[in-house]
Amino acid sequence: MSNKPKVWLAVLPLDVVLGRDDEWKWVQEHIDGVKFWTQQVDDPAETWPFQGNVATPDAFKRIIEILNRQNIPLIIEKGCWPQRKSTPGLDRMGGEAGPYDATLPKRAAANELARIEHVKSLGGTVSTLDVDGPERHLMFPVLGGIGVTNFEDAITMFVEYMRIIHMQHPKIDFYALSNFPNFGWKGGLAYYGTMNWGDYYTALEAIIRLSKKAKLPMKGVTVDNPYDYATGRCKMKFPEGYDPKSIDWMSRIRGIEDICHKNKLEFNLVVNSQTPGESNMPDYCQETLQYVDHYRRLSGRPDTWIVQSWYTHPLRDEVLPETKPNTFMWLVKQVIQKVKG
Repeated sequence: MSNKPKVWLAVLPLDVVLGRDDEWKWVQEHIDGVKFWTQQVDDPAETWPFQGNVATPDAFKRIIEILNRQNIPLIIEKGCWPQRKSTPGLDRMGGEAGPYDATLPKRAAANELARIEHVKSLGGTVSTLDVDGPERHLMFPVLGGIGVTNFEDAITMFVEYMRIIHMQHPKIDFYALSNFPNFGWKGGLAYYGTMNWGDYYTALEAIIRLSKKAKLPMKGVTVDNPYDYATGRCKMKFPEGYDPKSIDWMSRIRGIEDICHKNKLEFNLVVNSQTPGESNMPDYCQETLQYVDHYRRLSGRPDTWIVQSWYTHPLRDEVLPETKPNTFMWLVKQVIQKVKG
């Protein structure tokens, strides 16, 4: 585990920083990583989600130049796995479509290896793969219904995917990322009042056990659990008689951290809040900072805090400058100062 916490950032309209180094100079000097979604790596910037009309199709390459200049690690969040049914966008993101059998991890790894080479061709180096839903995306693929029917088989495929990549790129770190509100925990319900994607306690045990058995250097686990979910305030239609505020979600997150650290794995926490993220930037910043304070009061000590938004906010004019309250880079600066002193 890290002796000193790290902070990463991830934001959709990242291209707006180009040509504006002075407006996030402090963040550049203190950030420990910048994370990109697969679409940001694979596609020209004008097609990035929520971007609108972007005049810099080579934005990713130009951002890599900034990262190299500042020695900032480049992280990729893997979006999905190969699907049963071929579609151009998902094939590009996850790998060649086909059956959910022993060939799947090979197809997924081939897709990732090509992406790593693409980054290399632009002058960059992938330091880390934060693999989104390594069990969920295999059990509930975007298309084609049920893929793999249980955690054990799904995570066995995930481990094989890591092994293939590790053989060629032994310095790349792997994290297993969970969208935690969608999972139950130790027999308790998921946020939606059902077990939804199953019991993450069972999944986590399998991730730890099978990766250790394969002697793979899996670095740790990333938890994505927005603050409004972590405090039972995210509103939606629930089963009759069920109240999400009746469950201590923050203790569940702390439980994952404790298990990770007990097993000498790192624990990363995404800090944001969905409801204000879809509404306005001041509330989004305020709740994100409250999340950091709340979790630290519970003696939570993530190895990495990830300030991340794929929500409507920040808008393009809400990313910079770092000196203006309630911009995204201002928020990143506040988090760094809180957790690093």
